[in-house]
Amino acid sequence: FAPLWRLFPSFADIGPRIVTDDNKFQVIVNVKDYKKEDLKVKVKGDFIFVQGSHEAKQDDRDVFASQFFHTYSLPANCSGSDVTAELSSDGYLIVSAPLK
Repeated sequence: FAPLWRLFPSFADIGPRIVTDDNKFQVIVNVKDYKKEDLKVKVKGDFIFVQGSHEAKQDDRDVFASQFFHTYSLPANCSGSDVTAELSSDGYLIVSAPLK
């Protein structure tokens, strides 16, 4: 048997991570269960909106749905027009903005 703690994800894997260093602000979201077309990233003013919606049909009666919606405030030294988003090969959505 495996130790009980191995059966559960670590807290670092549960929610989004916000990373800031000398050069950039990043939000890293685990989206392994979502396809690129299931995800939306929007910037409005000083806010980043990240949303995902996924639906899977098993048969004619069973539908499984999963969705999330997160809002992040950009630091004062970031511009919304410089925000980029990319989907990594290991299933993480990385939203970045350079710091000024």
